[in-house]
Amino acid sequence: MLIKPSQVLMGFLATMAIIVVSTAETQTLKTNLQNKGVPNSLIKNLAKEPGELMLLDNLAKEEIEVALKAGKDLVKVAREKVDFNRLSIELERVKINAISGGGANINNIRGIEQLQIQMNADKWEVEITVIGGRARGTSHIEADWDYIVSAVKPGMLHDLKFRLPKSPSNRTDIGRARLEIFDVREYPVDKSKPHITFFPYKFKNK
Repeated sequence: MLIKPSQVLMGFLATMAIIVVSTAETQTLKTNLQNKGVPNSLIKNLAKEPGELMLLDNLAKEEIEVALKAGKDLVKVAREKVDFNRLSIELERVKINAISGGGANINNIRGIEQLQIQMNADKWEVEITVIGGRARGTSHIEADWDYIVSAVKPGMLHDLKFRLPKSPSNRTDIGRARLEIFDVREYPVDKSKPHITFFPYKFKNK
């Protein structure tokens, strides 16, 4: 099934923000999902989250049937599909420009996360280095992210804290930060330890 870029965009927005949907539109979404075989109990649970209903509507009836038979979380399946299609579209214009060292492997970071980091390195024209468990590939899903940036520019840190990959907002250790960003002048990159550095694409790897 062909996925329109507009569908991918709306599905992605559903994962990132609260979407205002009219009552009529919500009812249409519910009907569509019922016709596709989504359990009424799930539709009812998501009724107050129209963005989640919109996300599920990206799945075809056949995909829903397969996911249900396998006992998979439909919302997670839909989110992964949106991520994959969005990644495919974005990768056509964004080039990953990164090197790893100290025993790290860039494949320790998912493609969608590589994309997020690279886009921010390009936007701010700074090197962004991933360190710690994320670079080693030993972190669990709720682990925080640690970054070192080659420069700090006005407004940059606030923007990066919003746009860079971070740990889930629903993780159990609520008291800990979801990501940490360090200035290279205060926290130099230890090249002997696992690290993955993303360079602005117009600059060559050092």
